[in-house]
Amino acid sequence: MQYYNKFIGFNHCSDTIKQTWMNTYLTFIKKLTYKYNGKQLLLKNPANTARIPLLKHLFPNAKYIHIYRNPYNVYSSMKKFMRIVVPRYCLQRPPNMEKITKNILENYRALYEQFQKDKSILSSNELYEVRYEDFIKDPLPLIKEIYERFQIDRYSTVKPSVEAYIRKQKSFKTDEYNLSNVEKERVYKETKQVFDDFGYLS
Repeated sequence: MQYYNKFIGFNHCSDTIKQTWMNTYLTFIKKLTYKYNGKQLLLKNPANTARIPLLKHLFPNAKYIHIYRNPYNVYSSMKKFMRIVVPRYCLQRPPNMEKITKNILENYRALYEQFQKDKSILSSNELYEVRYEDFIKDPLPLIKEIYERFQIDRYSTVKPSVEAYIRKQKSFKTDEYNLSNVEKERVYKETKQVFDDFGYLS
């Protein structure tokens, strides 16, 4: 984990490593573009939250949608994910949950420190930020707002498909997490800046 963590924001990597990553990522994007016949791609990759300068260099005309969520739920969801996934990729005994928990909190904090530092290079026409809880409560007007912000004049065309998809998701329920007071205190203490930046209460 220590090896891979340095690639969150590439802060302590050589220019050669950064260029290698950019070349590899660009090849991947080209393949996707070819597969989808040149259509504009919409990518979901949380790790890219900390890679704005590299992405800006690669794709100067790209747009960014930042969906942020209550840190308690982000932590709980990630912990559940890691508990399931990590053992599948370990050749030997996987790390204990304390090490995984420590890693989650450190990476989450580092990712958002990098994001807050770098997002100023994006103009208001390039970045749209929305609270996850608001988005799932009433997504349609926010989707319309995204189209307008990015000056994409196809909203009226895609609206029926979006409405149909939203109707299909009506029965979907997000997971509910119950953290102990001790765990909540730890999450808040170690990621307090994220709570403050996005207006969530402890």
